[in-house]
Amino acid sequence: MQKRKPLINFAVSLIIILCVAGIVFAFAGGPPTGATGSVIFNQQSCAQAGCHAGMAVNSSSGSLTLSGVPASYSLGQTYDLTVTINQPNQRRWGFQLSARARTSTASVGSLQSLDGFSQLQTLSGIQYIAHNAAGTRAGTVGPVSFQVRWTAPSTSAGEVVFSVAGNAANNDNNNTGDFIHFRETTSQPPGSSAVPTITSVSPSSGPVNGGTPVIITGTGFASGATVTVGGVAATNVSVASATQINATTGAAGTPGTVNVVVTVSGQSATLNGGFTYSSSTSTPAPTSSAIILPFIVDTTAFRANLIMSNLTGATANVTVQFVEAGGTIGGSKSYTVDPNGLKQVNRVIADVLNLASPTGKQGYLILESDQRITAAATPIDNTTIDSAVIQGSRGTSGHLLSLTSASVAGFLTTMTIVNDSLVANNVELRLRPTDGSAAVVKNVTIAAYGQFHTEDVHQFMGATGTVGPIELTSKNASPQPIIAVSRVYSTITTTSPNVGIGQTSSFFSAVPY
Repeated sequence: MQKRKPLINFAVSLIIILCVAGIVFAFAGGPPTGATGSVIFNQQSCAQAGCHAGMAVNSSSGSLTLSGVPASYSLGQTYDLTVTINQPNQRRWGFQLSARARTSTASVGSLQSLDGFSQLQTLSGIQYIAHNAAGTRAGTVGPVSFQVRWTAPSTSAGEVVFSVAGNAANNDNNNTGDFIHFRETTSQPPGSSAVPTITSVSPSSGPVNGGTPVIITGTGFASGATVTVGGVAATNVSVASATQINATTGAAGTPGTVNVVVTVSGQSATLNGGFTYSSSTSTPAPTSSAIILPFIVDTTAFRANLIMSNLTGATANVTVQFVEAGGTIGGSKSYTVDPNGLKQVNRVIADVLNLASPTGKQGYLILESDQRITAAATPIDNTTIDSAVIQGSRGTSGHLLSLTSASVAGFLTTMTIVNDSLVANNVELRLRPTDGSAAVVKNVTIAAYGQFHTEDVHQFMGATGTVGPIELTSKNASPQPIIAVSRVYSTITTTSPNVGIGQTSSFFSAVPY
């Protein structure tokens, strides 16, 4: 009998393993219904219910966003929502979303999948939409998005609460080591004007001369919103969703901590001490022979290397300046390039600033050399190790054409513009859709030697779902020179041979026009 005991123990262990595996694979097909983590409706999240455990809920190193929720809904109108989940080093994904009336707690409207990555669920008469097996995209690095359509009710249901939970799992077929995020946002009934709120401003500091791109998160944001930082109107204000506004700080008189105010339809929200203006560093004044590399980055997702070539017979002494988006010098460093030699500086932002990588910074470089050199920057995807090349250039014109851009079929387009002048530059972006529809126009103000950058220029211009060239024009009374590069990239995920999100691709330099 003693000889049979190991077999019994093995059988019991196998049963336990199979049971756990069954639970894990069941969740891969969809989460337990009603696990949105809603505070308003007192629901547990998957972390609280024990489906996924061991990691901090709403980890600050990750994120969950829900975009497309209207500040107030129109009866019978459809709204396309996007749930995006990100968490470093995770490889499997899931979500669950509900739309419920705050007062009655009943489901409001209807939900449907737009991408085939989700399924409908029902519990106690409440409709949910959640990931399906295909939607988990096993082995994929984030961020990962789910596309959902919400159809508003035909009669008013009062305030609607959207509760969403996201799971960033490690793909080890176990229920530990996984991150759960959840959040809620609201939409007001027709005819009402939601009182906006502000929860955060990122980054929360920048130079006193303005020009810092910021992301403002909160609720109740809507088209036509205005922003002030320290009483100074922000520029380039773009309402990305009911919970996010993108803007650029204006110039302040003195350094210090100031309030951020968002106004929507006459109603204002204030975040006291939401932004700090720091003492300005010097503004660049490059010589005519300087080289500008208009986009470099050093984050958890991307890094950039610098390549310098010297084809002269003398050693080149090169000063490299890192310039913040607001147009101030963040730091500088000197390098030498041997005669007829090449020098590469890896993770150039961190090297110039003498900081550990990733620094979380983005901006551009100015190179001054006592010998004739050429230079290029190579942005590199930290996951796939795919790289692209940006050639050094100078602003020679205030009228450029970006030859192509797209916001269709899994493609998006970035846009980076550098103002190569000592005065603020009002630049008009004019998208000319290839379907013959009317051009879409948006203006941005760029600080002296400042940089404007957006990861999705079509969303910034309010023209998603279009394709076409973008004309860039300095609208100053005396047009000022600009440099621009764009990047059309795919959001399609890959699992083999490399795991990544395929975001690195060739850069297109805008040409004088």
